[in-house]
Amino acid sequence: MLISLFMIFNSFNLIFLNHTMSMGLIIIIQTILISLKMSFMLKNSWFSFIIFIMMVGGMMIMFIYMSSIASNEKFKLSKKMLFSNLMITLTFMLIILNLKTLTNENMNFNEMLIMNEEYNYIKMFKNEQQKSIIKFLSLKKFNLMMLITSILLMILMFINWMNFTFKGPLKKTYE
Repeated sequence: MLISLFMIFNSFNLIFLNHTMSMGLIIIIQTILISLKMSFMLKNSWFSFIIFIMMVGGMMIMFIYMSSIASNEKFKLSKKMLFSNLMITLTFMLIILNLKTLTNENMNFNEMLIMNEEYNYIKMFKNEQQKSIIKFLSLKKFNLMMLITSILLMILMFINWMNFTFKGPLKKTYE
């Protein structure tokens, strides 16, 4: 729960930032938080480790690109930004703490049957690695998997769009 709140806080911070290095830092923090959340949800933490390594590799490429193109701007903190982030975060913390959507009381009968069928299907396997793969691909974690897949696809498209040029090297030369 605390990781989710911190992820929401970082997402709102990303909206208000203007400096490229601070945006990269927020994205790396989000990657660490997503990897932690995945490793807590799964017994096998290899999936989260692979995603973390892929995201950090992409961020290293972005960092090299931005440091060669961007000018050396000073990093400034705005009090208005800090106050608005604090208010938004407190509002969402109150909303999330009041919601009880993850309890079994709010599940309908069909969702309980699906979870029971998944549990019986997982019990058939004797190998722990097969069980962890089946748990990773279960219906409960499908939304998280689709979110991570779409984020990685968008980052791949964004990096391809940034590097798509026929005019020469990425770094500008001044004579």
